[in-house]
Amino acid sequence: MGKLLLFASLLIVRSAHAEDPDKAFQDFARREATEDKRYVAEWYTANLDADAALERVAVLCTPADASDPKGFFLIEKDATHRWELTFDVDSHTRACKGKPAAEPAFEQRKTKVIELYQAHLQGFESTSFALRVGQPVIVREEESSGDGKKPVVKDWDELMKKKKAKSYQSPERLRPLN
Repeated sequence: MGKLLLFASLLIVRSAHAEDPDKAFQDFARREATEDKRYVAEWYTANLDADAALERVAVLCTPADASDPKGFFLIEKDATHRWELTFDVDSHTRACKGKPAAEPAFEQRKTKVIELYQAHLQGFESTSFALRVGQPVIVREEESSGDGKKPVVKDWDELMKKKKAKSYQSPERLRPLN
């Protein structure tokens, strides 16, 4: 009887989440954060590719006092296409600036990219990710040395459009979650 009740409960939860993919993604991100002692810094929907459907993104972070602080972008196209992109965190990283006092609001953003911005003592690096060719890729890189010169920009979308690149640049630390 107990197993039957548990099975029925799981079916109800799954059907409820099937109707609300944002809620299902939030539950997934919470589980991922809890399992690895991370916290949710922010989460949102955005259109990261050419189709009209919105993708979901969560930024998970290790605590600031961790021996090797990391940040993670969880990216979801749909419940069967999820990825985790890992990045290093230091005091100059915009993402993972600090654990929010309460769970952040789930937002809808107008952006078409996920941006990782890291300042340096002089200058900055900014890497933008989006979905192309069915997975997360780097679509833009910008680096400034802080010496007054114009930042160096590599626009992968433009390079692909002009056929000056054979393929998009893949993030180094990307792993599929499904």
